Parts: sequence; C-alpha cells; structure tokens
Amino acid sequence: MATEEERVKAFLRQYLECEREIEVRAEELARCRCLAVKTTGAIGGERVQGSRKNRLEETVERIVELEEALLEQVERLRGTKEAVDRAIAAVDSGEQRAVLQMRYLAGKNWEETGDALGYSLRHAARLHNLAVKELAGRGQFVKAG
Repeated sequence: MATEEERVKAFLRQYLECEREIEVRAEELARCRCLAVKTTGAIGGERVQGSRKNRLEETVERIVELEEALLEQVERLRGTKEAVDRAIAAVDSGEQRAVLQMRYLAGKNWEETGDALGYSLRHAARLHNLAVKELAGRGQFVKAG
C-alpha cells in the first residue's frame, strides 16, 4: 500500500507523464499527415482493389482520430497542470516551491535542480522531502486516471 508521500509524488509526476503522452501522439499525427501527402500523390482518387475505401480516405480518418485524441490529451494536461500548480503554490516555503517546480514541472533531475537554484544536491532533496511531507499532511492527493 502506498504511503501518503508516495501518493503526493505520483500526483505531482502526472504533469510530465501527460506531456510525454502528448508528444507521442503529436509525432504519430505528423507521420500520418506525411503519409497522407505521399498517398495523395501516389494513388490520387483511385480505389484500392478489394477495399471499400481508398488509402487516402483511411489515412484522413486516422488523422482525424489522432487529432481528437491529441486534443483530449491536451485538455487532460491543462487540468493536470492546473492541479499540480495549485498544489505547489500551496506549499508555504518559497524554496520548497521552487524545488517542486524544477522537479515536477520542468522535469529536472536532482543535480540540475540544485544547480539551477544554487543548492547542493542534498539540500535540494531535503527541501523536496519537506515539501512532500507538508503536502502529504493534507491528505488530499490521489493520482488521477
């Protein structure tokens, strides 16, 4: 069973997880659009033998599906980011907030976080742990989805 601190970390990690999902969908959409352009030139309006639809129609349908999925992911990201932003903003210490922002919004590792904020790696980790404990004490963070 996950501790409250583990639930807080999972909650905060959702932001970058959503960003990665959106990036994958955007790359897939770009590949489909490229294929649509190639397909248009190669087959024009001709039907593929044995198929009710031509390849261009199928590609266009796939692009529309991907665009819809991408828009859903963007909306999810927006909601997740707002929730994570609110949680981080609720932390009393500005130093602790900065560490959480670097770790969970900017995706920095411990060394990068410490360097960017002028802290040792240990001090950055200590500030992080204090912030997570503060948020865990509120008991309101559950990973969505």
